[in-house]
Amino acid sequence: MAGNEAKKDISQTSLIPFIGLKEGVIFPDTEAVLTFGRPTSITGILEALTNDQVVCFVSQIDPKLVPSSLSNYYTVGTVCKIIKTLPVNVFQRNSSFGQSYCR
Repeated sequence: MAGNEAKKDISQTSLIPFIGLKEGVIFPDTEAVLTFGRPTSITGILEALTNDQVVCFVSQIDPKLVPSSLSNYYTVGTVCKIIKTLPVNVFQRNSSFGQSYCR
């Protein structure tokens, strides 16, 4: 039931953190463990977790490039709820467990 409520809530227009993925794709209605190293990604994940928000994961078109604009990302992403995070090492990496809802 909670999943259906979340789907209803995210169908309304709102701003949510955008998290770029260097590699991989998050599919709707799945759970995934991901590792993040970019400071902006870690900030977005922690903000979403702290504020009980969802995030939008979007895959980067070329993972070898440093993204400079939204044109470096695909146009379809997946909205996910961050369940919990774990610090991975001293190099400011963060591992997060999330559940996806829709694309």
